[in-house]
Amino acid sequence: MLSKFNKYAHRRGATKKPRKLLEVIVLWDEYEDILLKLVGSFINQLSRIERIARFEKPTKQIFEALKNMFSNKQIERHFYINLKSENWLEPMYNKGFFSPKSIKDEELWNQAEYLIFVAKNIKSKDFKGSNAKFLVKIIEEINFHSENVQKLENYRIWYFLLDILTELPKQYINNKIINSIPNYLNTQHENTLESLAIFKLIHSYSLDEKNTFLYKDEITKLVELVFEISNDKKFKDSSAYENDDYYPIIRSYQLKQECKNPEFYELVALNCSNETIHRIANHLNTYLESSNISNFLIKTIFNLNVTKIHSHSIETIYTLFLQNVCIKIAQLEKNRILEIIESFWSKRYKHKHFIKLSLFLFAKTWNNTKELFFSIIDKQNNKLFLDPFWRDDFYFMLDDISIHLDKSESLIIESLIERFSEDCDNYKSPEHFRLYWFSSLNKNENFEKKYSDLSLKLGARKQEIQPKLERNVTFGSISPLSKNEILTIPILELISFLKKFDPKRGFREPCVEGLSRALYEAITENTSLFTDNWEEFLDVPYRHISEIYSGLSDTWKNEQQIDWDSCIKFIDKYTSQTTFATVDLALPNSTYSADHYWPLRQFCRLLSAGMRDDNKSFDARLLPQVEEIVFFFVENYLKNEIQDSQKGKLGSATSVINSDTGILIGTLFDYSLRKARLSDIAGRKKTRWSSRERNLFENLLINRVQEIYTYLGWHRNQFYFLDFKWTQKQLATISKLDDQTIKSYFGGHLLSNPYSKYDYKTFKKLYISAIKENWQVVDSHMVDNPYELHAAVFYIFDFEDLNEGDVITEIFKSKNVEQIRNLIHSLSFKFDKYKEELDDSGKIEFRQKIYKIWQHTLTTLGKYSSIKTKEIPSIFYLIKYIDELDEESFQLIKQSSRLARHRRDLDKLIENLNRLKTKGNIIQSSIYACEIFIDSVFTDIYYASVMQQEIIEFTEYMYNINDNTLTEYSNKICNEFAKKGEYFLRELYEKFNN
Repeated sequence: MLSKFNKYAHRRGATKKPRKLLEVIVLWDEYEDILLKLVGSFINQLSRIERIARFEKPTKQIFEALKNMFSNKQIERHFYINLKSENWLEPMYNKGFFSPKSIKDEELWNQAEYLIFVAKNIKSKDFKGSNAKFLVKIIEEINFHSENVQKLENYRIWYFLLDILTELPKQYINNKIINSIPNYLNTQHENTLESLAIFKLIHSYSLDEKNTFLYKDEITKLVELVFEISNDKKFKDSSAYENDDYYPIIRSYQLKQECKNPEFYELVALNCSNETIHRIANHLNTYLESSNISNFLIKTIFNLNVTKIHSHSIETIYTLFLQNVCIKIAQLEKNRILEIIESFWSKRYKHKHFIKLSLFLFAKTWNNTKELFFSIIDKQNNKLFLDPFWRDDFYFMLDDISIHLDKSESLIIESLIERFSEDCDNYKSPEHFRLYWFSSLNKNENFEKKYSDLSLKLGARKQEIQPKLERNVTFGSISPLSKNEILTIPILELISFLKKFDPKRGFREPCVEGLSRALYEAITENTSLFTDNWEEFLDVPYRHISEIYSGLSDTWKNEQQIDWDSCIKFIDKYTSQTTFATVDLALPNSTYSADHYWPLRQFCRLLSAGMRDDNKSFDARLLPQVEEIVFFFVENYLKNEIQDSQKGKLGSATSVINSDTGILIGTLFDYSLRKARLSDIAGRKKTRWSSRERNLFENLLINRVQEIYTYLGWHRNQFYFLDFKWTQKQLATISKLDDQTIKSYFGGHLLSNPYSKYDYKTFKKLYISAIKENWQVVDSHMVDNPYELHAAVFYIFDFEDLNEGDVITEIFKSKNVEQIRNLIHSLSFKFDKYKEELDDSGKIEFRQKIYKIWQHTLTTLGKYSSIKTKEIPSIFYLIKYIDELDEESFQLIKQSSRLARHRRDLDKLIENLNRLKTKGNIIQSSIYACEIFIDSVFTDIYYASVMQQEIIEFTEYMYNINDNTLTEYSNKICNEFAKKGEYFLRELYEKFNN
């Protein structure tokens, strides 16, 4: 047999063609059969290697056998996992089994499993401590090889070494090894596992509490290492979403978790000097200076422990750590915390962030640091009270310490507040300045009455004026009136305020946008505030009326009642005023220039919400009023212009329903449909709208208003309901219109499924043009694969049959894999309900059509060598339409396996093979199922293993049939999984091969 390999490797003579691949494959299969009989199956080899691993000591013969067996890496791995004798370490080391040369970049270093086992047991009485010396030698040799011979790019090796070091008694870990650890983090890949492992190593030093002090130098080096930063983007944590100039060399998420861990920062406080704290602070300062943290991005650092609010940037993580470790240092030694805060306040740290950090530390270490605070505060002039960068932090600091202040200390702070209150441009008045700072101190008996008196006088409480802990960015829309104030103040006073309030936008100052939002919240809580007083609102600006009607719409949609009569009367009166559609009702200083279209949009949305659902609509007696309003809007305020962004594109339903013109047309359409449904006119082809409505719609079409064409395509079935003949007439003219109008219509047409043969015949040429010219669907998120779905409907409904000139044929001719993929996706997922409703003969015909297009897809893709990718993942999902495995279905599935994304489609395949294995001729079906399983599942055994139970069920079924061919297939399945380290079939194999 072996002699044939040399022969088959050459031509049959110098001038003849090479041998056919099939001849070589047949020879190889014969070779595998012979080898199996000589060596045994892979699972049998596992049993042999387990017996070897149970030897207490290795022999020369064992070493020779291992060298041969280790050519298979899974056998090697299984051996090291099962080796549990420490007596193998020294002999294997001497034989070179742990040489760095055995480490390959893209493979697991299997030896590490045994080395970690030995390290974990060093402290056991039954294990020799001398083994630690061999582990250290192995680590030193690996470090030397990577640093001086050839850099190891196997990122797994480094966290293995860190795990070994974690388990080793610390007296064996020398400075040489510690100094090499930075190289462990400098990998080609994200050092996620190394980041986790290095903290385990650091924590392991605290386990021996009696001797921890002996390792302060080692702990310090490791702590300083994990806080190092780099501008190399390979250290950027992809899960942190940060875009800065510097990154921690440790994964940000892991570093932040440790910075919140008391065991970690207490270990640092106990074993590291202030020099280490300053080194970490220097890194933070470097980051802050390079990132230009804006003074307008004011974040208080008093709540950095709230994970959901804050990011994983250096600013957040390092600040959080310095907070925690410095508080612990203050508990240990007063002089150390004083030296740290003084340095933070000095010129050594130029960024203002360190003032914020100092204020936090004053608050949390007050008894130790208050003398330093009062010595500093007198030199700061008014900066502490007025600088917005740290103002929130100073407020929270005072709030924390207020209860601890004695009378003399309180007087010092009060005198400063009084002195600086006259220089407070960012506050409404000196009294508001005093109220703000007195509120931070109101828990102190010396400030309690001062705060309460001013609070009562100015009508503001602490809860309303204090900084918000959850606020990241302090600018935003602030309302001068709260929701409760809007609901309780006299209506005329409210109206007057709404009309007059229009300040220029200021930093952290009340604005029109804030007032509008508060008004919306008040309306959604109590609509009668408006509906009982609607006549008083006729002069209220557009911006506020828009929010009021937005609130009314949301209230109605949330199944709550509103006074429709008042709402409609107001719309009529408001839009009939001479001031409407002029600047008289605008607010010049508003950030958003709200014109008359703002309330128009909300009026229409409310009216549409009240007409779409017959089970929840306003009283029909109001429809005549609504008709006049809607017609007035359309005739006077409809725009007939197409945005530059829409030119040359298919109509977009999303754009239409959000455009001013589209909203007006939508409300007109909702009115016509509501009125038609109330008419009770029977018959499919009847007319259900008035000539006035028809004429208005017709006028929109004549004037080429693009939005009406998108509506016509999108809702053509509803237009058929309104007027069948009129709609059919309009559709017949579409293909004769200009290119832009055709596309505006067709964009809507694609959003509605095509069940009409008339529609198919009318628009067939447009479908073909769209496919050939690759018209891009704008609203792809509103419907899946519209071209391909429509083509699938035409095919399944027998409008087409893969003939030349058919829409579906054009998709295959396009050589566009994406379109073919989408077509198969539509066939796989959009016809389940349709198939279930068919009778038996209909289901047979349906399956035949699926088989036909399935085979056509395979044949077509096989011809297109120029197609870069032929992956059609959803093709596996067509298997659900197969009722039993026969030669035809077997060939379809087998050929399809080359087109699937094996990782994500194997679950569906395995599920269907289990379903089909019992159908039809049991033996033949099972053979087909096994061949498909082997061809497809073996391409990605690791992913397939997530379906262990289904695979066990499949394989056990094959064994139980007791057929020789199926038994061979089952044995092969068991062994192939075992070769990849998946042993869940081993028990089954041994049961049937005992």
